[in-house]
Amino acid sequence: MRCGSPTSSDMQRPGDCVRVDPAELGRVLRRLRRARRLSIEDLALRADLHPTYISSIERGKRNPSCGKLSDLALALGVPLSALMQDAEREARVMRIAQSIERSIANAGDG
Repeated sequence: MRCGSPTSSDMQRPGDCVRVDPAELGRVLRRLRRARRLSIEDLALRADLHPTYISSIERGKRNPSCGKLSDLALALGVPLSALMQDAEREARVMRIAQSIERSIANAGDG
């Protein structure tokens, strides 16, 4: 197998796919920014974006393009794929939490 080619363990099954909401992506972006002790303004300078745009992404109000996400990932020093994997993990956690909440609510209805 060539270097950099995905292996079967790297590839997800179709049932493993999850939609990432802007709010989930925003939480990941904020977590990464804070872990690097960057202010929104610092990240904005590094990514050549406006601070209010980054703030709106972090709050889940904006859905950035792939190019903007790439700029942000580069400014944070992480691969774009890692940023998206973190966002997918966040989405999975949120879906599990929502499922548990529904189960609890339904148990109370009976």
